[in-house]
Amino acid sequence: MKQLAGILAFLALVPLYTSAHHGPPDSALLYERSQILEFEGEITEVLWRNPHIRFRMEIRDENGDLVVREMEIGPNPRSMRRAGVSEELLSVGSTVRVAGYTSKRDPNSMGIVHLLLPTGEELTHGGRAPRWGGDTLSLNQSQTLDADTIAAAREAASGLFRVWSNVPGVYPRPPTSSYTGFLTDRGQTLAAAYNAVSDNPELECRTGMPSTMFDPGQLTFEQQGDQIVIRVYEYDSVRTVHMNESSTPEEIARSNLGYSVGRWDGDTLVVTTTHLDYPYLDSYGTPLSANATLAERFSVTGNGQRLEYAMTATDPEMYTEPVTLERFWRWTPEIEYEPFDCADWNE
Repeated sequence: MKQLAGILAFLALVPLYTSAHHGPPDSALLYERSQILEFEGEITEVLWRNPHIRFRMEIRDENGDLVVREMEIGPNPRSMRRAGVSEELLSVGSTVRVAGYTSKRDPNSMGIVHLLLPTGEELTHGGRAPRWGGDTLSLNQSQTLDADTIAAAREAASGLFRVWSNVPGVYPRPPTSSYTGFLTDRGQTLAAAYNAVSDNPELECRTGMPSTMFDPGQLTFEQQGDQIVIRVYEYDSVRTVHMNESSTPEEIARSNLGYSVGRWDGDTLVVTTTHLDYPYLDSYGTPLSANATLAERFSVTGNGQRLEYAMTATDPEMYTEPVTLERFWRWTPEIEYEPFDCADWNE
């Protein structure tokens, strides 16, 4: 009964399908959703970087005094450019109107769900109806490459070695309810102590294994000698899989991505990762110990159109039995891999 109570307490803190791993501007974990605030003012600074664009603007407070507030809007730079919003349009000196929620991390910061641009066009977050009744800009524009570039990508694709992307409308992170029931007493204690506002490393552009493998961005594989390099779009994670186990050094430094050794099982890439120095299994604060072992399988199916992924974490310190999480990607020759280039104001 004690174990069940601990699990239920943890689940109450973590929504089953939350998308708060970056801190979207309408996340109830990170923003005060009880009141939406509206301001108009001049932009004084802009940080045009992932995971979300941020800017500071000068506004008048309730006393009529000029103050500076920091704003974060959900779209990343790539989405903004596809919607027709350039850095020049959202630049220092521009006057904009915003509506959104106060941050729980900093009362002088806001998450913006409505942005009225100098052109009179409005950007909205999460499919909201326009607040000010003007024209809206679509944030659902897909990347388009020229026909020759797409043809070259198709020609170069071989097995795993191509660009894979998340399937639109499919959230890649498994629900926490599928594995938190296996937490040990120690695991429950650490999960209950996690604070999404202050403890989430992704809010400072840091991630690790295995959480990075469930981010909703692109994924690529490159053969480099007797190593396979895995690049994950979000947070620019670069993993090295050592395919020659005999070359494993005697001393291995721990890291957020660990040390990975791989082998082929037919056409399936099998990877074992150890020597981890990252405290979480996922982006919601579910714990992982430094002694965990991760076993992954990457399998191409559907005539090269789909990449199936399964990861099993064995961690007796935190889980009463191995935890297996699964997801998949689709092949997207029409999409070019781009750097994520994450940053915060403290850089």
